[in-house]
Amino acid sequence: MTDADFEFIAALIKKESGIIIAKGKEYLLESRLMPIVRANNFVTLEDLFMSLRSNASSALINQVVDAMTTNESFFFRDVKPFTQFENVVLPYILKEKAKTGQKTLRIWSAAASSGQEAYSLAMLIKEKANLFMGWKIEIIGTDISTEILNKAIAGVYSQFEVQRGLPIQLLVKYFKKDGDAWLIDGSIKSMVQFKKWNLLDDLSLLGHFDVVFCRNVLIYFDQPTKSSILERIRRLLPDDGFLYLGGAETVLGICDKFRGISGQRGIYICNTKKADLIDEHVKSCATISNIVNPLSITASVQQPKPATAAPAATTVNPTTTPSNPTATTKTAPANNPTAPSVNAENLLKLMKNLQAKTTPAASQPATPSSGTTPASNDTQKLSAAMAALQNMMNKTATKPMTSPTSSVPQPTTASQPAATQSNSNKPAMSIDQIFAALKEKQDALRNISNTQGNSQSDKK
Repeated sequence: MTDADFEFIAALIKKESGIIIAKGKEYLLESRLMPIVRANNFVTLEDLFMSLRSNASSALINQVVDAMTTNESFFFRDVKPFTQFENVVLPYILKEKAKTGQKTLRIWSAAASSGQEAYSLAMLIKEKANLFMGWKIEIIGTDISTEILNKAIAGVYSQFEVQRGLPIQLLVKYFKKDGDAWLIDGSIKSMVQFKKWNLLDDLSLLGHFDVVFCRNVLIYFDQPTKSSILERIRRLLPDDGFLYLGGAETVLGICDKFRGISGQRGIYICNTKKADLIDEHVKSCATISNIVNPLSITASVQQPKPATAAPAATTVNPTTTPSNPTATTKTAPANNPTAPSVNAENLLKLMKNLQAKTTPAASQPATPSSGTTPASNDTQKLSAAMAALQNMMNKTATKPMTSPTSSVPQPTTASQPAATQSNSNKPAMSIDQIFAALKEKQDALRNISNTQGNSQSDKK
């Protein structure tokens, strides 16, 4: 690639997307653009550049821009932004909008990639449906890449993708397994709209938002472009709106329309008089580390290590056995020392106990003096089992995915611990089998709970 070719293609990409390709990244251009060369029956990169210079179609330009975008995303990425959203932002919005009687919430997931961020927000809100009865909820996800948006709209994810950050409770509740893929539930899909949108275009057409997630995208732009985007995002927010940026991003020295919140990295508020009101709200919430409910969604998320390659090229065997199935995993909060630790062997015992609860005797209501029902006790145990399974799945997902000789991720494998090799006759449960058993018992417990509630209502 000549210097002239590099300068031409880098200028074209910046003009169309704002993405900066620095000198020395010729190898990146070549690796990402060669598939376009082959797909369009060109012989060399120079042929592609010649076509782009002469009279390139918008379709060919879109292919080039798509190829140069980075589509790294996973569910509940980095955890803390979602913890902040759950424990600080949502309570503030509920409180302030109650004063005016408004029941609308609009969220924008900019550079939404394959949709995990937008769907994570939808699941989090869905879990708090009792707080949002009668509300109009809109989550808009946008991206410049047509190909990645089609994946987001489909809502179909691989085993590897659902193991990256998604709590097992939400996997059971909001996904359906279809062969090697997982399909997100229609109730979650219906909460999110995906649109193709370039951050360089007019953003006002998207409407106004209460919260904007623009994470891990500004790092690809130069300072003037960052400033322009932030200025235009500010116009979409009310005076007490919230903006999320990535961990490596900031507004300092770029845009004075926003400022940070003390102790809350990554979340920004509009630099107005209402900022003081938000500060007081955050103080009343104490710090994030103190306000997280151990039973909340984000408290159960365990983040994977960054992937070494694009997830789309990865295949993970869903029946892989965790490398240490007999290790005890403590899932109980620190203030509950009596909660059981659960490992793979205990999961089997727990399921047998839960199975026993499906007998008619278990459906009898609890006596007034007991203060709790068998179903509620077992639901807590089931939650512990699910948390243990989540940990097992995360360990599988975060195994080294590349070999020294190849950058292509390889299926994760697990070796049998030496202490258990002699017990080869004991059958190992696959993740699919555990998932099916947990789902079955969860439904059974739900039926028991409903029966108990009906019985108690009849007595009244």
